[in-house]
Parts: sequence; structure tokens; C-alpha cells
Amino acid sequence: MTDGRLHTIGSVWAFEHAGSGPHSQVVLFIGGLGDRPQSIPYVNGLAKALDADGWGVVEAALSSSGLGWGLSSLKRDAAEIGQVVAYLAAAGKTKIVLMGHSTGCQDTMEYLCKPPADGPAVAGAILQAPVSDREAMALLFPETSPGLLAEAEAAVAAGRGREVLPQKYSDLFFNSPITAERWVSLAAVRGADDYFSSDLGVATWAATFGRLDASRTLAQGGRLLVLYSGEDDFVPPSVDKQALVDAWAAACPVWSPLSTVVPGANHRAEAAEATATVVGRVAAFVRAL
Repeated sequence: MTDGRLHTIGSVWAFEHAGSGPHSQVVLFIGGLGDRPQSIPYVNGLAKALDADGWGVVEAALSSSGLGWGLSSLKRDAAEIGQVVAYLAAAGKTKIVLMGHSTGCQDTMEYLCKPPADGPAVAGAILQAPVSDREAMALLFPETSPGLLAEAEAAVAAGRGREVLPQKYSDLFFNSPITAERWVSLAAVRGADDYFSSDLGVATWAATFGRLDASRTLAQGGRLLVLYSGEDDFVPPSVDKQALVDAWAAACPVWSPLSTVVPGANHRAEAAEATATVVGRVAAFVRAL
């Protein structure tokens, strides 16, 4: 059991980890598909480490958390993140850093690249395990992935994009209900969720990573920290992880030099050394803001 405070914020909620005292600076953690607060093992350790520097950790529970992701969208997630950021700022948090894990990284990029109209600025952003769902699908079920996408695209074209797809789709993802629109968003080339695929190229990186210095939801002086898992189980072996991260760095004017490919890290950075690297880099990053 982890001590903390539960915040209800409109239709969403957030869990603020307890510390040695009140925190005016916080990392807002956003999990991936199927995640909910306390799903990712390293977050408790991260909260303890940041507390020593006067930073706290708040875990967001958006309407897409748990089994809700298949009925939601990045646009909706970004709007709800904006609600949480505004709430925390009104509660006296002077610095707020977004930290996405897995598809939470897409949420973070959506908030920075396509901010909601009323999205408040954050002091910085962190991407941990920013992987391509499209490439992960091709890795996990290569024989059926193209056909499933074609069926979902046909449903969208027929005006049935918000209908829940048949059980064969849910069987592949945590038994979650999922609409045709969300499947296409995840599986199609340049779908709404397609921020990190290795084949997108320089022009795409320039339009996303390259424009973060002009994002009104990233405060002046804010930076982007990327912690790519070196042994991520959802990345195809053909992807050169270091080359991919280097390409993002070359495009991004607000890139943090603390960014790295984390040796030995699986998707959730569960190995002790990988966890230590993630926690240490995040601590150094926020300390410098």
C-alpha cells in the first residue's frame, strides 16, 4: 500500500504520492495502454527519489486508463491532461513536468504538438519507452495485423468508426473493447497515435519533435527528456534504437542531453540497473529545470 492523496478532477482523478512534506513541483505520470496508477513498478521508487529534491509525483487516471483506452483517443487524453495540469497549478504547483510511459508518451507528444485550446504550459516533458504501436502490432501478430487494419478502415469509411470491433480485436489487447477509429489510429501509417515509428522519416520528426520549441504548452526553457528502453520487448529487432533516438535529437531544439537508450531496460524498465538509470536521469532532469 502506498500512502498519498486522491484528487478528483472532473471526470478524471489523480493520485499524489505522499512525501516528507508538501511539494510545489511535481512530475505528472501518464501510463500506457491498460495502465492505471500503481501499474508501473518504478514509479514508487521515483517518488521517493524525487522527494529528496523537493519534487513530488502525481499519477493521472484518465478516462482511457485501464480498459478504457480503446474507446478513447489521444485528443481526449490531451484535453484531460490539460484539466489535471490546470487543477495542479491552481492547487499551488509551480512546476509541472509531464512524464509518459509507453502510449503515455504519445499522450505527452499530443499535448505538446496539438495542445488543447485551454491546455496550460508545463515546465518539461519526459518520454519513457516511446514505442510505435503500429510496429509493435506487426511484431506481435504479423500474419493478421494487415487484415485487421483493413477491416477497421472499412468500418471507418462506412461511418462506423465509433462502433466497437469484434471480439477477435479485443483478444489481442487485454480483452479491452476497442473502436474502429482507435484501431486505425494505432495501426495505420501516420494514424493519430503514430508518433514514434522508425520509418516515418526526417519530415515527420521536423513536424513533431522539431516544433516543440514553439509549443505553447511547453514553457520557455522547458526541455524534452527521452529514455528509450534498450531491450524493449515491443520494438522489432530490425529497429536501430540508437539511430532512431539520434534522429529525434537532431530534429528537436529542446532536447535534453540526459536523454539516452537505457541499457538492459525492458518496456517497463524492471531490471534494477535500468530502474536506477531511469530514476537517476529523471531526477537530474527535473533538478535542472
